[in-house]
Amino acid sequence: MRGQRHSLTLYFEALATRDGASLLHCLAGKDRTGLAAALLHRLLGVHADDVMADYLLTNTAGDPARRIASAAASIRERYGPQMSDEAIVALMSVEADYLRTAFAAIDEQHGGVEAYAAEVLGVDAARRQAIAARLVA
Repeated sequence: MRGQRHSLTLYFEALATRDGASLLHCLAGKDRTGLAAALLHRLLGVHADDVMADYLLTNTAGDPARRIASAAASIRERYGPQMSDEAIVALMSVEADYLRTAFAAIDEQHGGVEAYAAEVLGVDAARRQAIAARLVA
């Protein structure tokens, strides 16, 4: 998570200070993007079960087979032509344990999502309120 700290800080700052839509983008939607969306949802009070259900949509939303096939060439270019189809599917898919493990680490190291957001990302109560005011109708 340390590698994502700067990106997450910028993301939450933008959510709190800028008008308009926000676009999250990454190759598979489970690591940077998945965690960012899950943290945002949790900070806005979305129930953990709903956060997980949203995260797991990576495996079924749209046309996953087409998405995975379209990413295969760039994955093999980046990681080597020996990447099997099974490895690419695993890279482009999510498991509930990925997100559970991230939140367990946040809970263990910081005492919860709100404390992590405040201590590490600069998202204190005032910033959470600013984000909510922009995103929650």
